[in-house]
Amino acid sequence: MATFTVRFIQEYTYEVEANDVDEAIDNAEEEFSFDMCSPIANTTWDEMIVEDEDGEEVAHGYM
Repeated sequence: MATFTVRFIQEYTYEVEANDVDEAIDNAEEEFSFDMCSPIANTTWDEMIVEDEDGEEVAHGYM
């Protein structure tokens, strides 16, 4: 039996209005924090990577 590493990746992208980069980061971080504190479970994933025990990628998928 082999050992595999399976990585599920969620990507969050926010488009925000701001006067500068720092404000944009703050605004996006606020939206991200709100999303992470939501009582609704998010069981979807954007990307999945499977590596074998040698660290070689053997599967890659998108949901």
